[in-house]
Amino acid sequence: MDAVSNKEVPHSDGQTLRSVALAYASAHFGKSIFWYGSESLFAFLLTEVAQLGPSSVGWVLCGSFLLSALLDVVVGVLLKRRLSSAVSAAHLQFMGALATSAALMFLFAVPAMRSEAPLTLSAIAILLFRIAYAFIDIPQNSMLSSVVGTVSDRAYLAAARLAGSGLAALTVAGTVASLVYSIETMRAPLLLGLGIFMAIITVGACAMLYFTVRDDGRDPALPVPAETSVMSLGRKIDSMAWLLIAAMFITSFASPVFTKLLPYYAASHLLDPVLGTITISLISVGMVLGQPFWLRALKDRSGTMKIMVTCLSISATAALFAAAGTGAAWSILPTALLFGVSSGGVGTALWSAYGDVIADTGAGNEGVAYGLFTASAKLSLAISAAGIGLLLEDTSFREVTSSRLLFGMTLPAMIAGVLTVLLLLLWRRRWEYARPAA
Repeated sequence: MDAVSNKEVPHSDGQTLRSVALAYASAHFGKSIFWYGSESLFAFLLTEVAQLGPSSVGWVLCGSFLLSALLDVVVGVLLKRRLSSAVSAAHLQFMGALATSAALMFLFAVPAMRSEAPLTLSAIAILLFRIAYAFIDIPQNSMLSSVVGTVSDRAYLAAARLAGSGLAALTVAGTVASLVYSIETMRAPLLLGLGIFMAIITVGACAMLYFTVRDDGRDPALPVPAETSVMSLGRKIDSMAWLLIAAMFITSFASPVFTKLLPYYAASHLLDPVLGTITISLISVGMVLGQPFWLRALKDRSGTMKIMVTCLSISATAALFAAAGTGAAWSILPTALLFGVSSGGVGTALWSAYGDVIADTGAGNEGVAYGLFTASAKLSLAISAAGIGLLLEDTSFREVTSSRLLFGMTLPAMIAGVLTVLLLLLWRRRWEYARPAA
């Protein structure tokens, strides 16, 4: 069973929790627009719009993720005092939103610049985006443990967070579909318009969260340890946090690989624009609609059980999608919805469990703790980016009869879900010993 955090930040009533959750989910929606925009669009932007080679793009994205992983830890360590306070973290996120907006618009303007060295310019723009993104990402994540104080509140906040992610993915999905099926001359202007839209939404949402947390008046001063090295801080993090960091690394091969390759699959295999648009959108719809289901279905389950059930679910639904992809075209629609439900469940289970552990054992070290957590995901994304680049280098994936894309999308999710369950089963006794009943 999961324990209640020792660092209590009580809520006066349900209405207060809902207002904080709404502001937090809105800011996460804004941040996730940036994330899904980069995840879903960077590869497609550089290969299909800027006409760069897939393997080159894969290595550029791989390098940018490695830099981003390093930055997450560095930002978490250097700004740990600011990140231990919900108010100062929210203010830092707002400033990060401004910087990230500028970097993203620069990147989305690359195709319109008609540069003689588009790969170099794209690499610079992506690196600037990754640097700026760390200052919106880590503050948002660290607030999961500092802005609320009980297990149930963090579960509610994690669900709201993933609902925000799903809505952001749905928003970006509509843009991806419009890019996939638009004429070439319209793609660059569409990207610029998307950048401006994303910037306005994100900056406004992050400002709302800052004012909500600041006016809430429940941001206690937290003790911050004197140690500043990553190793000394890492030793203070509960062993179960390291297990969840490993689980985050493995599961980050699942949904992200699927969503990166889905635009290519829609463009080359789902030749009906309506079918392709609906398929891309249903992943995001499932992420949103699945949150109330997972909250009710797994309400009284331990953190381990929640993760195992949702990971088995994502493996099963990925297999169903692969099977449907070899049959009638419209049969993939329900499996796309179910994959989105499973993907959102995995995210909620992992983030809420990690939030509980860090609230219990990582007070004052939220920044580095969440920096390590997201860094593990980005290391996984770096590896998968290089792999996707190599997969797309062979243009035979565009052939309607080819199954390379379909299995490239679904096999990582199937394997990652099962591997995570096996990892947790091996550690389950230690987990339950370390997490006494509340």
